[in-house]
Amino acid sequence: MKRYSRLTLIIWIFIFGSAGAEAVTPLGLETNRPSNERKIIGKDDSILVKNDLTNIPDTIKQAALAIGRTNYGCTVSHIGSGYALSAGHCFEAKQQLEENKSCSFVKIEWNYRKNSTTQIKGQCQKIIAMKNGNGEDFAILQFDRFPTSVIELDLTDVVQIGDSLSLLSHPDGQPLTWSQYCQTWDLQHPQLNSSFLKYPCDTSGGSSGALLLRATDGAAIGIHKGGYPQTNYGYSFATQSDFLMVLSSLKFSF
Repeated sequence: MKRYSRLTLIIWIFIFGSAGAEAVTPLGLETNRPSNERKIIGKDDSILVKNDLTNIPDTIKQAALAIGRTNYGCTVSHIGSGYALSAGHCFEAKQQLEENKSCSFVKIEWNYRKNSTTQIKGQCQKIIAMKNGNGEDFAILQFDRFPTSVIELDLTDVVQIGDSLSLLSHPDGQPLTWSQYCQTWDLQHPQLNSSFLKYPCDTSGGSSGALLLRATDGAAIGIHKGGYPQTNYGYSFATQSDFLMVLSSLKFSF
């Protein structure tokens, strides 16, 4: 058998061993995640948002102008003054609250919609706070460049079973996608306790961190965390005490 040097073997493994890996866009986003990361409940109802926003409801059009995708493959939403929200697990947050963390590794592209030519590319300046544990999963980041549009937050809404909501996100790093409306449900799942919001809105890898938008007015009421084949799930803002504490300390109004 022909012998190879260690360096040759490493190069060979890198080139050929990565052939089945996910494709990566210039921003560094995964665009073709394994199919088992797609969380489609029933048929796929999600639609690509048109650049002119004509195929989504008026109530979420402002929100659609305030959403970005990161090179870590998650969705981020601008809430004002360069502050943005996402899921803590996207940035390897721990169970305990962490504050004022470096984030030079995080880049963002705002306004990435189908046929859009007005993207805004920015760099994370600081992770204000993040956590992933004890019933909370959030990250509050600050960026150097950001859109003028913001997503309005409702920090007090205690979401009820049967409430309608939807998500705007970048599943698989794709252009902005709308899940369409779905209703929260009381689905029993062995991995999900009562602290989770459960819903059948369609998502995929990259939707993590998207905000849950109330159907009636488009206000954000929570954060999407992930999914199982039977249901997707997230948290209501109103149940996340550390999240609320950090937000109250920021020097701008929502």
